[in-house]
Amino acid sequence: MTAENSLNAYLAEILRPALKKGIGEEVRIGTEIPFQYAKGNRRVVDLVCYEIHGYTIGIEAKRGWGVKLAPNKEASIQQADELVVNKANSHFCHASLALIYPAEYETLDHLQSGTVKVAVRTPLDIRKQKTPDWKNRKVKDLPALLDRIPSQLGQPDELSKRAEIAVKETA
Repeated sequence: MTAENSLNAYLAEILRPALKKGIGEEVRIGTEIPFQYAKGNRRVVDLVCYEIHGYTIGIEAKRGWGVKLAPNKEASIQQADELVVNKANSHFCHASLALIYPAEYETLDHLQSGTVKVAVRTPLDIRKQKTPDWKNRKVKDLPALLDRIPSQLGQPDELSKRAEIAVKETA
């Protein structure tokens, strides 16, 4: 049986060229990046996508649907939330993606043609204790999803300023 970290490496292999091509800028993707949280306890991020429109997005993955789905969803969300807002009230990532691989996935081909369960986690979701919105997504569609996450993170004042500038430019 393929380990979760192998699936994470396959996912990085899939995302790297697709993200670079899709958003036209260099995207660094790393696996198992250590960071500190909760008063210095050390944790490792499954996968981190750096500099997507100036933002860092972490991916916390678990493996297994069926009877393991509920506990995997809970654990993945908890870890994804810790990446964004930890107990020290600071962040490692600007947003995160909780992800569940089907248990039967073994190869890169399975992942490339497959579907995973995902939930996007932003600081606002976490602060408002919003129930995760899990969706089944094709792996090939994840780069587009990751590319859209930064638009969900803008500060209201900054977004209204951008809208105002856009209106003036079109007038």
